[in-house]
Amino acid sequence: MGRGFPIARPRVPRNAALAALAILASVGVLAVCCGIARASLTVESFGMSASTPQAGTHPDISFSFALGNSGEAAETAKTAVLSAPPGYFLEPNAIPACGAAQLASLECPNSSLVGLATLDAEYEGEPSSLLGTFPVYMLERSGVEIDRFGIATPFSDPVELAVTMRTTSDYGLDLKLEKLPETAPFTSLELRLWGVPAAPSHDATRPSPIECIGMKATGCVTAPRPPGLQQVPLLLNPTRCGVPPSTSLGVTTYEHPEVLVSSMTSSPFVTGCNKLAFSPALLVGLTSAEADSPTGLSFGIQEPSWPGPEILEPAEIRDVELELPPGLIVDPEAAEEHPTCTYEQFGFGVDEPDECPAGSAVGTFSVAIGEFEPTLEGTAYLGVTEPETYRLLLTASGPIGTIKLVSRLEEDGEEEQVTLVFYELPQVPLRDLNLELDPGAELLLTPTVCGKYFATSDITPWSGGPHYIVQNPLTIDKSCTHEESPGVETRPSTQEQPSLNPSRPQTGPSRKPRPRARLTKRPGRHTRDRTPTFRFRSTARGSTFRCRIDGRPFHRCTSPTTLRRLTSGPHTFRVQAVDPNGQASAPTIWRFHVRRR
Repeated sequence: MGRGFPIARPRVPRNAALAALAILASVGVLAVCCGIARASLTVESFGMSASTPQAGTHPDISFSFALGNSGEAAETAKTAVLSAPPGYFLEPNAIPACGAAQLASLECPNSSLVGLATLDAEYEGEPSSLLGTFPVYMLERSGVEIDRFGIATPFSDPVELAVTMRTTSDYGLDLKLEKLPETAPFTSLELRLWGVPAAPSHDATRPSPIECIGMKATGCVTAPRPPGLQQVPLLLNPTRCGVPPSTSLGVTTYEHPEVLVSSMTSSPFVTGCNKLAFSPALLVGLTSAEADSPTGLSFGIQEPSWPGPEILEPAEIRDVELELPPGLIVDPEAAEEHPTCTYEQFGFGVDEPDECPAGSAVGTFSVAIGEFEPTLEGTAYLGVTEPETYRLLLTASGPIGTIKLVSRLEEDGEEEQVTLVFYELPQVPLRDLNLELDPGAELLLTPTVCGKYFATSDITPWSGGPHYIVQNPLTIDKSCTHEESPGVETRPSTQEQPSLNPSRPQTGPSRKPRPRARLTKRPGRHTRDRTPTFRFRSTARGSTFRCRIDGRPFHRCTSPTTLRRLTSGPHTFRVQAVDPNGQASAPTIWRFHVRRR
């Protein structure tokens, strides 16, 4: 029986079904011309269940629904979309795939079996007749799909099931039943997908090449599990507990494909999140080890891969707050002058977005999800900024679609400290997330004092478990004097930094450079604030400052400085740093316009 599973064809009178369909079509025309009320398709029942509620396991899941018609003009379902709650996920390479030609000829090998489907249809005058229980096979993926399955139904063309990720909302999975038959209209479906297809527990229901199989039909014999088939997980339970999940169903008909008949039901609660491990690995690095210079930033976070069918999956990452060391700041002048991308250009909330300006790109972004290959790759754009907050719009595309996220660089003006924030990452197994800010964008400036610093990451899981704290060392040891800085180790580095923080050779004699004044807070180029506040700092420790507004003379000032009430119109603010040796910097200038209220 090397040809797979040749299912015996049930007694479905094709000619009679086609004749009945023709009669229904003529009734439909009569309804249009004569104003007869048309009945609409209805969802009479809908449900979802899982074989275990334990978070992080690999359960069998079942979807079931029943359809009905009222009135004289019946409708036939064309597509049905089952929207699973966020957190349920499918692995793409759990078992070998069957080809489309094999499915059409009912020759898919038993090794590609992923579950069973029981179908009821309307024919021979019976409103709901059991067609039987049929095998569901793994198919070869196409387009931006997580997986594709096929139901081997010998009474019509195979019914295929495309699994895609909802990349415009919560990143949950949609299971779309395509090519539903017209000749034998579905009235109900029970779809069961196995969490670990090769598990011995499914041997009792594996189909054998005889006339009937499965959950409702009787007199069936089972086939042995193919030898050498590895027990690789296919399905993953969510790793979030305590939130009532819901599942929705949307159905369209051949008669009215533009009309969606929908239903929603509660989904099984997930429990046992306290049993899940959570220990992601992080990597943080700078592209420059020079003091007070533009730098890029490398940020990577990794989770373990799927461990196996009998081991709980670790909790998924929800939030990340990366607190950069004091003194490592966003350069406001560079950020102000940099082109930005709007939400509309990025594609949030619009059907046909424009592209982000090429000049708004500030780095790269990549995501690895589950066992999918290749990694999703993309770009980090600078979004429209707010006071003390810089948005990063992140997009990455690959074989399963596009992920779009918003991150933020949040400033603490009092501490001269920046935090990189990710809130509510998708509930998918993020195996590797990497953000690289290009040093050429000059968004970040290194601290002014040499020393060993620490970047601290606070990571929160979707499971609601305890936070995970990770510290990564960062060293500034080039082009600066080794002056003591509170809370910072200032011993000269004796090792070369890794590739993320390359060292550069120092040349020339050591001498005190002229100071430079840096603005760390200032109003926007156009503002309605008539008493704006400026913060600034010097590259030389112990410096004093002199400030000037418009044509007034320089005067001694301190950071922060709040200006007296300004008139509407253009203004120019200048600040100089003077080091303890009396060397004065060139003025740092900020031009802005006060609008009328």
